[in-house]
Amino acid sequence: LGNSGTAGEVTDRVIARLGIPESEKEETTPNGQPRVRNRIGWARFYLVKGGLLDASQRGIWTLTDAGQKAKMDPDSVYEMFRTVHKQFPRK
Repeated sequence: LGNSGTAGEVTDRVIARLGIPESEKEETTPNGQPRVRNRIGWARFYLVKGGLLDASQRGIWTLTDAGQKAKMDPDSVYEMFRTVHKQFPRK
């Protein structure tokens, strides 16, 4: 997508690239939102907070320089999640 795309374009591409089966695409959260799309939205949140995506344009996902260079193995993903998660106060 040229390092950027709308939320719908990127989400559709992720679903297609991962080969998410129809049965999983039909699962919903308790509030009725498609579960796969919800999880991709949360991934976007963490990627933005981790500095790998830019969210300065509403509805557009853009890779930052760091995002283009990132090698996201499972350990790196978990570490980014932990780092971002620590930024928010616990109640």
